[in-house]
This record gives sequence, C-alpha cells and structure tokens, in this order.
Amino acid sequence: MKQLIIDRPWEMGRRFILEGKASRYLAKVRRVNPGDELELLCAGGEACFASVVSVEDGEVLLEMGSVIERRDSLAELVLCCAALKGRKLDDVIRKAVECGVAGVIVFLAEHSVFEQVDSRMAGKIERWNKIAREAGQQSGNSIRVEVLFAGSLSEALEAAPGRGLVFHEKQADGVSIHRALTGDEMREGRLGLFIGPEGGFSQKELELFRSRGYYPVWMGPSVMRAETAAVAALSAVSILRLEKEEWCLVEKEKSGC
Repeated sequence: MKQLIIDRPWEMGRRFILEGKASRYLAKVRRVNPGDELELLCAGGEACFASVVSVEDGEVLLEMGSVIERRDSLAELVLCCAALKGRKLDDVIRKAVECGVAGVIVFLAEHSVFEQVDSRMAGKIERWNKIAREAGQQSGNSIRVEVLFAGSLSEALEAAPGRGLVFHEKQADGVSIHRALTGDEMREGRLGLFIGPEGGFSQKELELFRSRGYYPVWMGPSVMRAETAAVAALSAVSILRLEKEEWCLVEKEKSGC
C-alpha cells in the first residue's frame, strides 16, 4: 500500500486513531512501529506525511506532518467510459486510477449493452468507488478519484471537462492523437477522454461531441476491446502530454513551434 486515504482534513500535528481494516493492515501485515513514517491522502485532497505514534491492541495512533507536493502526469485527465457488460468496468476503473487519472465517468451510450439501471445501480456505484479508493491507496494516486454515473451521453458531457478527445475506430472520422494535441488549448488543462462501447459511437453521438468541443481521434488499425482501449488511450495521451516539451523542441528545429 503506497498511501492511506482518510476522511479527515489535513491539520499539521493533528493526532488521530486509525481503526478498522486499515489499522489491522498496518499493525498485522506491515507491522509498523512507533516512529515509522507513512503517506496520507486527506479529505481535502492534500497528501501529507504521517508518523506512527503508537500501536496498541490493533489500533494505530498517527500524527499528521507536512504536506507532500505532487504532480501526476494524468492529474488533469478524466476518463469517460461507456458502460460495459459484466464486471469489465471494475478492471477499467482500477487500472485508470493506478495510472493516476483525475476522475472516472461511466455513462450509457446508444450502443451500450448494460444491465437495466434499477435499484441495484447505487450498489454498483458504491463498488466502483470502493475499487477506486483501494487502487488509489495501492498506487499512490495524488487525486481522490470519484466514479460518477451518467444516464446518457449528454449527462456525461455536462459532468466532463469542456474539451477533450473521443476515441473512434474509423480513421476517416478522426485524426491522430498527436495532431489533436498539437493545439495550444489541448496541451494544458483538464481533458475528457471518451471511450465508446463495443459497438462504438453512433454518428449522432459523434456530431454531439463535435458541437461540445471534442475531437474524434483514431488509435490505429488494431481492433481493441473497450476495456483495452480505455487503458491504451490514457497511456497514449499521458505520454504525449508528459513529453510535450520534447516534441515541441523537435518541431522548433523543423519549422518553429
């Protein structure tokens, strides 16, 4: 476990007793001792160091320390994934959070094959957020990732960043990821990354994306499952944005950037 995610605000020098599963993990599995140092992600989003004060009867007393300055390469990317059948979304959410994504939105697309939205939906959303929390603790993601559910693409676009990319399977309808990210408005700031269902997006949905400032992009000739495409899209955009200064220098050498 890289860090602990807690529901307490950060306060320098604050002491509190850690109970439950997290406390048992520290005491029985990691076998922490007084003086050991941990990392916490607090309710307000601050990451901080914490010192173990005491370990008694399975309860761990911690003291909050200084704030940790972090910046993840994916901290401004929000994954918007169409609902998938079965538990495929569990793996998508887990891997996205491990990559460092800032948020996840699950939505119903025209071609989504998904169980009926009913009273059990609240339980699914709760499970998704539990998965996101556990993945955040394991990976050290500096963002407290929340998983939201939208009943339609329009609702998802309202909750998503105001610009971004739509990953499409047809080359004729999209440009390369690199070309889409060359514009100044796409190199910085928050972006939404939309992944469609197994059947892809409809033409009507693509038109809606364009009207909202989203660019269709093509990921190559390989046919990928939706859950594979989600992770591949995050990785591709992350690397391009992370290395934007380097490829900008290359462009300068050729024609100016």
